[in-house]
Amino acid sequence: MNWFRLGFRKAGNSRKMRSWNKVFEVGLPRTGTTSLGKAYEILGFRHKGWDIDTTTRYKSGDIDFLLKLAEQYDAFEDHPWHAGELFKTLDARFPDSKFIFLDRDLDGWLKSFERHFSAATRKKRIPGTHVVEDFEAEKARIIKWYHWRQDSVREYFQERDSDFLIMSIVGGDGWQKLCPFLEVDIPGVPFPHENKSKSSSRAPRP
Repeated sequence: MNWFRLGFRKAGNSRKMRSWNKVFEVGLPRTGTTSLGKAYEILGFRHKGWDIDTTTRYKSGDIDFLLKLAEQYDAFEDHPWHAGELFKTLDARFPDSKFIFLDRDLDGWLKSFERHFSAATRKKRIPGTHVVEDFEAEKARIIKWYHWRQDSVREYFQERDSDFLIMSIVGGDGWQKLCPFLEVDIPGVPFPHENKSKSSSRAPRP
């Protein structure tokens, strides 16, 4: 019997009921997705983040593969789970799920995005299809994408406060914001803050 599908999860030495099905991160890259994934692990959730095979299947249009894969996990972050308008399909396929939008100010996000995806800085460290060859030429489009993502997700989940959370890991949000939303106890360890850059100067709140 799949106890996770019935709403049970294990956190530390305790087993608790939860009212929700799954939790999906639905924001943008470079907003603290790796930190969120680590937080999922600490809380005891089976989570699925980015990997090249899943991303390739998404880009090929194989949504059925993603939906079947999602049945095996509790929590999700990064690409392809936050890509495009996949959140609408996930919302329909997995009712009673929760969704997290990781917020970040435009200036800090843009600098981090450039460092990670620009051909001038990271070309050898990420798959070639994700590299932005001429960042300055694409900058206006990237900014437009940032605003579109903010607006589209917030509009879709408006008036759904019980299953939609906006948090800023880069801005310092941590367990105090995440745990009540996920109906779990705050663990006795600091909130993870992975891949921290110089542009992320604030310390995470507990």
